Amino acid sequence: MKLPQLMRFIFSKKVEQRYADDEPNNLVRHNAELLKRTASTCRCGGLAPPIKTTGQTYKCILCDKSFDSISYNLGPRLQRGTFNASPKTPSQLLNMDYYNEAVKILKSEHKS
Repeated sequence: MKLPQLMRFIFSKKVEQRYADDEPNNLVRHNAELLKRTASTCRCGGLAPPIKTTGQTYKCILCDKSFDSISYNLGPRLQRGTFNASPKTPSQLLNMDYYNEAVKILKSEHKS
């Protein structure tokens, strides 16, 4: 294995290990980071994270208004045939069990 490939392999494993821990705090933090990365911006200037694992509806954390925007898929990929992309890693999946706590973290970060 060449050095650049080795470095990518090592760092990708660290990211996976960070989210592989089943501690609730790690899972909540992971969800908050994922929601922040995929969020849209509301007209009021607030952060609007997705409200489900798949869809196109976002809800602002400041004014609580919902609106439609770009489609998203934060759930697992469905395997249909041989030309599909590989399955998503755990760091790319939204766990709805920790959604509300993640939104609370985003609200507290946005206020400060």
